[in-house]
Amino acid sequence: MCGIAGVFGEKLNKDKIFSCQESMRSRGPNYSGYYQNNNITLIHTRLSILDLSEFGNQPIIDKTSGTAIVFNGEIYNFQELQNKIDNKIKATNDTRVILSLYLKYGLEIFSMLRGMFAIAIWESKNNRLILARDRFGIKPLYYFKDNDKIYFASEPKALFKLGLPKNINFSSIKKYLVDGILENNHETFFDNVIPIKPSTIMLIEKNNINTKRFWNEKRNNNIANTKNIKEDLSEKLNEVIKSHLISDAPVGITLSSGIDSQILLKYILKHNQNIKTFTYGYTDKNYDESNYVKDKYKDLNIKIISSVLESNDLIKELNNAVKYFQCPLGGLGTLSLFHLMKKIKESDVKVILSGEGADEIFYGYKYYFYAYLLDLKINNLDKKTKYEIMKWKNLTGENLSEDIKDDKIMLEKIYGSQAPDGTHLSSKSLTGKNLNDIKIKSNNYIFKNNHLENVNKLDIWEKKLPKLLMFQDRCSMNSGIESRVPFLDHELVEMINELDTNNHINNGNIKKLLKENLEGANIDNKLFKEKKYVAAPQREWLKIELYHKIKEIIFDGYLVNNNIINKDNFYQQYKNYNESKSLGNSFFIWKVLNLELFFNNF
Repeated sequence: MCGIAGVFGEKLNKDKIFSCQESMRSRGPNYSGYYQNNNITLIHTRLSILDLSEFGNQPIIDKTSGTAIVFNGEIYNFQELQNKIDNKIKATNDTRVILSLYLKYGLEIFSMLRGMFAIAIWESKNNRLILARDRFGIKPLYYFKDNDKIYFASEPKALFKLGLPKNINFSSIKKYLVDGILENNHETFFDNVIPIKPSTIMLIEKNNINTKRFWNEKRNNNIANTKNIKEDLSEKLNEVIKSHLISDAPVGITLSSGIDSQILLKYILKHNQNIKTFTYGYTDKNYDESNYVKDKYKDLNIKIISSVLESNDLIKELNNAVKYFQCPLGGLGTLSLFHLMKKIKESDVKVILSGEGADEIFYGYKYYFYAYLLDLKINNLDKKTKYEIMKWKNLTGENLSEDIKDDKIMLEKIYGSQAPDGTHLSSKSLTGKNLNDIKIKSNNYIFKNNHLENVNKLDIWEKKLPKLLMFQDRCSMNSGIESRVPFLDHELVEMINELDTNNHINNGNIKKLLKENLEGANIDNKLFKEKKYVAAPQREWLKIELYHKIKEIIFDGYLVNNNIINKDNFYQQYKNYNESKSLGNSFFIWKVLNLELFFNNF
């Protein structure tokens, strides 16, 4: 894992180059390099994972063609891809394989790569820059167009160190304050800092910019027979997770009570019995999973290291996180992961496997069941609808027999945004007069009649997965750790997308395939536990323990003094919330606190 940056159209001075490298030091603490030739500069900071020698330093330049590359990520099939290269010298790192493949196959190589990547390739002979980002956007890559110049970087702050203006995107500010929308594949919290979309190649030459996709998600959903799928899935998961363990540096895994980390651990233990495991918890025992996790995994003889975030740490730690993330955070869980990564760094682990993507790919969110149910109703499958309602009630205690009669209620359950604490996101009354006139840039979503497919695609490409991957990247990179997400292996996803919906949701169950995969494992039954929907004490901390501290920060802060929030409305809502006997909606407080810290830092 590394940091990359550069510019096409300007020869940067060394002060800007070194300043940019320093801003990405945590992403790549082991080595810094750069390449310059006339109007191109490529910048790199390295975190050594494969081939710890100097041979893995970047940029790498092909002496014959003058083609240069900087790369951030991990290619899990790079050893296999060496067979496609004429060069008989065996490469010990994936960057050299990518460059050799590019010289032979050109743009075709990106569809050959299996893994996560953000890549910049400079063709000296053609005076052309190629930028590419992996299929799901696991690795970040941003660009900034300034007249005839194109700048790119792994993080927005690296762009600013190249001399670009740091202007706040108030459309994103309003979206976050009103509806809780965070960074996505369309825009960031800074004007003109744009993410390169997943699965995309950007070709830049002279004043022309063209983009093309090298991978498109296909959904056939036509395999209903599950006779062989369980065995096939088990084989594929084993192969994928084994490939994600390749490293010349120590590897670990983040654990929770959820099924995703249990699946990862199940297959990791087949190949590495000495894996280090990590989890986080809270002093509030109602939300602390760390002791539960340690107790349930103790028979497996694995070492579990935990970190505990306390309410007294929240403001300071949140300020550090917002400053590093360069955007607000989604919830207390993200901050807890940020805190945990520091503990992981202390253990000398440099690679972490995590379960991001499993809920999206294997249909693990509650509202997927609501969408499935509504689709059954729309298709007049009344008997099946009633059966599923009954099974869902038996498993969860939630009775949907009345809700299903009203499409509006069901649509709100499916598409209505919810905060990490389980409450509704919208906070329209909080906007101040200087935010009211800001126009929100809207994204055009194309909907089909299949609500389950609609909401799942929205999660993967627009609303959920982009922010989760960004948070995972920032949390780990702050501590110089490479985070890998095996559930987003594209071959695994293509296999899953062949399956009929009933393989995922049926008999009142969601995430059915993964749950069935635990059958027969040593960690089955004994450990299985549905993950809590509200898994952090965010509401209690904001309501009681930090009430006076937050008032002190907000009421004479930047947001109030610049009329970005309505002070009177916020004060009344916070006062009512504090005096209420119920925990209620805390996310409006979280959003305002995050924005205050964001403006204080940027």
